[in-house]
Amino acid sequence: MKQIAALIVTLFALTWCASPALAQEAVEAETNTLLADEFARAALTLLGLPQTGDDGHPLALAVILLDQAVELDPSNSQAWTLRMELAQQMGDAEAHETALVGYLATGIDDERAQYDLIRINLAKHQTLDQQFDALEQLLNSEGSRRLSDPLRSRLASYAASLAEELVDPQAQARWVVEAARLDPANGEAASMLYAIVVERGGDDLRQATALVNVVRASPMDPWSRLELADALASQASYDRALQQYQLVDNWIGSSPFVVGDKVFRQLLPTDIYRNWLHSLATTGADPLALQIVEALDGYYTAYHIALAAVAESGADISEAPEVPQTLPLDFEVIRLAILDGPSDTEAAAASFGRIQAGFAQVDQEGQTAGRLALLAAVFGPDLDQAQALAQALAEDDPDKATALGWVAARQGNSAQAIESLGPLADSDALAACGLAIAEDLDDAGRARRLQEIIHRGPLDLAALAAGRRLSRDGRDIPPSRVGTALLERMSKFPESLWLADLNRTPWIDARLRIRPARFNQLDPINAEITLWNTSRFPIAIGDNEVIRPRAILQITASINGRPAPPLQPIVVDLGRKLTLGPGERLIIDTRLDYHQFGALRALNPGIGVLFDTRLIVNPAVGPNGSFIPAATGGVSTVRDCIVQGAPPNAERIEEWLGTIDSAETLTRLITVTRLAVLDRESFPEIVTLELVARLRGAMTEQLSRWDEHGQAWAMMFMRNAAASDSTYGAIAIEHLKNSDSELVWLAFLARQVKEADSEMLGEAIGRQDLARVARFAETYRRALREAEAAIAEQQRAFEEQQRQLEEQQQQQPGGRGR
Repeated sequence: MKQIAALIVTLFALTWCASPALAQEAVEAETNTLLADEFARAALTLLGLPQTGDDGHPLALAVILLDQAVELDPSNSQAWTLRMELAQQMGDAEAHETALVGYLATGIDDERAQYDLIRINLAKHQTLDQQFDALEQLLNSEGSRRLSDPLRSRLASYAASLAEELVDPQAQARWVVEAARLDPANGEAASMLYAIVVERGGDDLRQATALVNVVRASPMDPWSRLELADALASQASYDRALQQYQLVDNWIGSSPFVVGDKVFRQLLPTDIYRNWLHSLATTGADPLALQIVEALDGYYTAYHIALAAVAESGADISEAPEVPQTLPLDFEVIRLAILDGPSDTEAAAASFGRIQAGFAQVDQEGQTAGRLALLAAVFGPDLDQAQALAQALAEDDPDKATALGWVAARQGNSAQAIESLGPLADSDALAACGLAIAEDLDDAGRARRLQEIIHRGPLDLAALAAGRRLSRDGRDIPPSRVGTALLERMSKFPESLWLADLNRTPWIDARLRIRPARFNQLDPINAEITLWNTSRFPIAIGDNEVIRPRAILQITASINGRPAPPLQPIVVDLGRKLTLGPGERLIIDTRLDYHQFGALRALNPGIGVLFDTRLIVNPAVGPNGSFIPAATGGVSTVRDCIVQGAPPNAERIEEWLGTIDSAETLTRLITVTRLAVLDRESFPEIVTLELVARLRGAMTEQLSRWDEHGQAWAMMFMRNAAASDSTYGAIAIEHLKNSDSELVWLAFLARQVKEADSEMLGEAIGRQDLARVARFAETYRRALREAEAAIAEQQRAFEEQQRQLEEQQQQQPGGRGR
């Protein structure tokens, strides 16, 4: 426990008190930093080898090179990040922890990494009790104050989860309340608190208030919004409920699915539509209610026709969404209620006929007769039919008097209606509604009575009837007492939270900057990403949150004026913060030159490159397969950045030969990269036999002078150094065979070897005195053989496809075989 309690202080020191990892001279540090960059690029390049089977050879190769990179430059946070990702992919918990510690030791401020490291250390305790005690000790320590509130909130949530597993409801409640207090955007804490309120029987207001907090914490979660909409509708807060229903329907409907060759809109759950339609019809929003009912009616029919066709074709339909076979009767009742005007009599009669037929199908024992009579009496277009249905009910049927009373009220027979409905009004809301309509009340009095009836059951049939009468009278429906209190709590938060109109009022502003716009051969190319929470409420970052933790950078390059081949998108981790407060900015630097683009630049030092970079936050796949931002995402583009080239010519080569032993580290390393690519095959008009001799002599002399870091650098860039007949092949191979440096060997193998039968790969496997080199070489040979086999298989498949195509052409009328 003492170890865990002290962890918080260690984390603080790692995060805020970064110090040089190695006491090196400035020149060595600069060389190591650049060499580490090259090992990181080589690692990412090798990850592009085909992954066959479960051996994970490309991953193992990249691990060795990344380990070398962070040994050279322990302050390289991005290399540590890549190492963490590989450890997770390989399921290597020990390596993941080591990488986490190394990453935080760079001085980076990353709340997610701190959280992960704390969880790893907590897991070292053998029992849940010990884990919980250690976590409580940590949270209660003075050192925990140094952590951010969002991080402490997530730790408190974890404490609440452990307490739940330990069946300690008091501790669970204590920590979940603390978690929600520390960070209102902690969705896990808000959901857990809501569950506790429900489990402990909190009243409607407490439950609804907890639900408001859930939506506030996870505002893009459609299901919590739908729960809130139902809670609002159940308290006659219809306007707010309708707003949420419509909002979520737009979200859900924007993700269609396919059945056979038909594209269908995603639907809300049936009970959600029921409450939405009820709210619309109760408040007199008839056009939209009718539109939804009729759209659903047609949808259900078309869907099942398509589903039947797909099933008939033999395709699997087990994963197809479940959809009602026909329009639910409750929806038909809504349609009947809406069709209450004189001009809608024929349509209303048809609607009632469908209800009557539907009741007959589901009830063989007459148990729905009372319900049918009530619907006919309250909404039916034919009062004679309604009276007959009511008269046919048994005398002891509780619905008979209510139905007859409604018929009398609609016929204008107030005395008869009052006589039938009066005795029932206290116990039967529908009877009370009919009585309020039948009695000779002034408009205000009738409105008060009808509003009270709605508050008795805002989602009941009586509320529908009362609301429609209030609508015809031009009267509003006020929320219930609980509904009013709920609206007051919602009003404490910005309206943009409830409207979520992200086209008009975006919550996130994404910016990309690349400075400077011109780069030389070895300059790091940093992209600065800024995320700005422009809203007035906190926004969480996470896999299921408003901001997802993975953004994409897309680079489009042209080389000497010609478009370069497409480059793989660069994935950027935005999860360093757990929550962005109102108006808060998150700034992240990431290297563009580590990935394919960096390899392109590194291996072609003489070439000028013009490139554009596009940032996509919350990426989603668009209709044409391209990446587009989701609703809460953003896009930012930087154009016309330049990597300056220096094409070789006689004058420049002479200049470079004169600076190969420059005292300035960067000048010397750039010179080596420029001279190292001068090969007769690549530059036949410039690289003469005389120049080859001079280049070999100069490089041989320097290799004898340089330490292993300089030698490794040269090995990285020599063009075709694995071929003995290239400019540098003979001297590189001879030098390597006499080298005992793992660094030099790895540099050569990672960049120069391309074939499994390479002589130097065999030499490396035999160097058992260099364990890392031998392991790398053995794994690399297997990976290359697998890659060669995969390519050969692809070629065989292509040739077979071509052969079959030719045979088909020959068999066709007029083919070559005829």
